[in-house]
Amino acid sequence: LCQRGSRARAWFVDAGGDFAVTRTLENIWNSVYGGYADMATAEAADIFSQARYGVKREIVLSLTSDDATLAEAMRDDYLEFYSDPPARGQIETDRLYDAFGIQYPAWVARAGDSVTLRNLSPTLSISIDKIRTFRIGHVTCALQRNHRTRIALTPEFDPPSV
Repeated sequence: LCQRGSRARAWFVDAGGDFAVTRTLENIWNSVYGGYADMATAEAADIFSQARYGVKREIVLSLTSDDATLAEAMRDDYLEFYSDPPARGQIETDRLYDAFGIQYPAWVARAGDSVTLRNLSPTLSISIDKIRTFRIGHVTCALQRNHRTRIALTPEFDPPSV
């Protein structure tokens, strides 16, 4: 057995017309309390997130810790991740490149590999920065009429941790 990602490869793709990014309010939590040992931490809120999305979504985390400092750290990590969660997206491409620009067939991409979108403007959006480089969670392959393989890459995101 080997550690996850130890054999992963790094790929580069050009985002074209088949690039979709979505964000849903169900994944946004911008006011967080940490519940621990029959107590609760003070509220941690992200006012910028509340103004940006026009909604205040509260959650009370049920933490197994009885340490106030650890509960606050867990609350803060949760807020940092979920007040502006990664955008969800999918990229379709028929070309993969390595770090040197050498082209590979699209079918060599595997879940666990990383992908960097190399042609996105750095000033496009904060949301785009969260998926500019991502670990592949799922790969779907389709053979095209021209005998090229086209793949759809779906990002994998890890939840926050302390």
